Amino acid sequence: MGIVTLHPTQRIKAWRTAYLHGLDELPNSEIAAEVQILQHLGTPAMAQMGAQLLADRARDAFEIEGGARTSDLIALWKHSDQLKALELVQEQGLTLVAAMRLLHAMSHNDAGTRS
Repeated sequence: MGIVTLHPTQRIKAWRTAYLHGLDELPNSEIAAEVQILQHLGTPAMAQMGAQLLADRARDAFEIEGGARTSDLIALWKHSDQLKALELVQEQGLTLVAAMRLLHAMSHNDAGTRS
């Protein structure tokens, strides 16, 4: 059995599925932060995915409470390795929030191993 490669349309569909799955696991406040950052970055299609999810939740009177405040996540974004975070989003289908958290945790783990 050889290596299976995805066609570009399959890759886009797989990325979208992974991204939306991760987004759907986030509390509403964190989705709102993701949308705000993505809008600021000029990625309206991605921002629209989050905005649509929030609209669907509102329509269904469904909310996941808790999570980080939008302002805290925006502050984290400003102190993140933004290029690396965007690479994780693009290559792995992570949400921006998950990518920032992963990079933050990795930086603390690296700092702890240098002691």
